[in-house]
Amino acid sequence: MRRRYEAAFILPLPNEKRLTDDGWEFTADTRLPEATRIFLATALGMQPLEQFAGEQHYVSPEVDASTLEDDSGAIELVHIKLYDMRAEHLLKMFDASSLAATTELFFPPSWKK
Repeated sequence: MRRRYEAAFILPLPNEKRLTDDGWEFTADTRLPEATRIFLATALGMQPLEQFAGEQHYVSPEVDASTLEDDSGAIELVHIKLYDMRAEHLLKMFDASSLAATTELFFPPSWKK
């Protein structure tokens, strides 16, 4: 059984976002800094799990994340699934990190009514 989660993305700045029939699509001319991996490991306490087809998966008790990498291994974006962590807590940690100056933490609008 799948657990409910809230989605978030770490994106390079500047970027463009589009909601399509297939979900969110992002484009950016730049990549995320290597500090992104450090943020996942230290701030979120995540461990690398597996890597295949340009994606590195990370896990922790509260959060899952996947980094999408280009052919050179640079991170294009991070998709985060918040299971037992509130979005406000992630935002506070992100704002306190070095990532906040050059990247964006994006929470897609909720479709809840």
